[in-house]
Amino acid sequence: MGEEILLGSHPEATAKTLANIWTRYTFNSGPIQGAWVGGGANYVGRKAQRVNNPRLYLPDYTLVNLALGYDWKWSSHPLSATLNLSNISNEEYFRRINNADYPRAAYSRCRQSSN
Repeated sequence: MGEEILLGSHPEATAKTLANIWTRYTFNSGPIQGAWVGGGANYVGRKAQRVNNPRLYLPDYTLVNLALGYDWKWSSHPLSATLNLSNISNEEYFRRINNADYPRAAYSRCRQSSN
């Protein structure tokens, strides 16, 4: 095997496809004036783990996040309180295969998903 296996590959632990969307709505009047709600999603395509092994990939995943908040002023000082809810769909994912805590689990899952 020569260098031809590296042609067209992308760097280790990277995804070719990434997407992110986020929105926020603020209540400007009424009894909950100053409150806001936000939500979004992050998509990460499958990740190559070793340049010299084009079959070793971590699977793609989408994370859905929500946020609730309230903005107000106290003595002309702007204040804010926020509650962030991350990965509300409880998506199982591995950020990288070389994490010291999970390399075997990630490798096992990659092997199973390629069948």
